[in-house]
Amino acid sequence: MARPSRYDPPQMELFAFAADYPFANAKNLEPLMGTSWFSVEKKPRHQPIEHQYKKYWVRISAHEEGIASYWDKDVLLFVFSQLIGGIKAGEQISKTIHFTGPDYFRFIGKKWSGKNDYLSLVNSLRRLQGTTIRTNVLDDQVSAEQGISWISEYRSFLSGNVTIFEVVLPEPFYKLVTNRRNWLTLDRSYFQIMGGVERFLYTWGRKSTGYKQHDTWEESFSSIYEKSGSLMPIRKFNYKLRGIIDKQTIPGYQLTEIDDVRRGPVLSLERNVFHPLLVSTEKIRRKRLPSVDPKNLKQLNFSLDRWL
Repeated sequence: MARPSRYDPPQMELFAFAADYPFANAKNLEPLMGTSWFSVEKKPRHQPIEHQYKKYWVRISAHEEGIASYWDKDVLLFVFSQLIGGIKAGEQISKTIHFTGPDYFRFIGKKWSGKNDYLSLVNSLRRLQGTTIRTNVLDDQVSAEQGISWISEYRSFLSGNVTIFEVVLPEPFYKLVTNRRNWLTLDRSYFQIMGGVERFLYTWGRKSTGYKQHDTWEESFSSIYEKSGSLMPIRKFNYKLRGIIDKQTIPGYQLTEIDDVRRGPVLSLERNVFHPLLVSTEKIRRKRLPSVDPKNLKQLNFSLDRWL
C-alpha cells in the first residue's frame, strides 16, 4: 500500500504519519537564526520587536492577538517537518498542509491533550497569521522592504468526528523549507524547554556552534539581550542568564560565564552530546541537573535536517 499523502486534497487517511520527521530551519538566513523574531514572553506581547544592523533590518508587529511566541513557533516547526518528511519520502508537496490535533501534540511530545490544548493550538495559529514581519532579508535578493506573516491562511473543519487543521505557508517560507541547504538538526528535548529565553538560547546556540562535541561560541550578555528582543530590563535579563547558567537548563550545551574587561560578562556555550537533558521526557524546569553516566547515555535528537 502506498504511503498516504499529507497534502491537498484532505482525506482521512492523510494523517497517518510519523511525528519524528525533521523540521526545517533557514540556516542561510543569519538574521533569522541569530536574532529572535518571536516573543520570549508567555503573556501576549503587543510592543514590536525591532532589529537594526548594517546588513539588514526587521520590524515584527502584531494584531490584537499579540506577536507569535516561541511556543507558537512549535506549530511552524511541526508544519516544516511534514514538508521535509514529504520531500524525503518522494511525495508531492504543496504550501497547504493538513493535520489533526493528535498529529501535532505527538510531535511536540505531549502525552495527553484536552480542550484547552486545542484552544491553545488555535490561538497559536491566530498569532502566527496576525504577526506581521517587515524586513529586507526574506529572499535571495536584498529588497527595500517586504511584508509577510508566518502563515498566510489557516482553518479547522470536521471530517467525520475528527477536527482537521489546514495551514497555508507564504511562498518565501515555503521556498526556504523546500531548499535542502536550509535543513538543520535539532534535539528532541527542545520541545521540553519551558522558558522563552531558554528556547531562544537553544536556537541561538544551534546557529552559533557546530553539532560536534566541544564546538564552542562566546557572546556578551549585552549582545544576547539585544538579539533576544526581550522586554525585561537588562539587569533582570542578566540575572536570568546567570540562573540558566547555574542550572544548566539548555539541552545539549554547557554554559559558562566569563568576565571580559572589554565586553563585560560573556556567555560561553559549548556543545555537550552527553548533556542529561538530551534524554529528558519531562518539562525542563529551572532546577539543577541530575548526574548522568555518559556510558549509559543515548543521545536523542532528530533531524530538523538544518532552521530558525
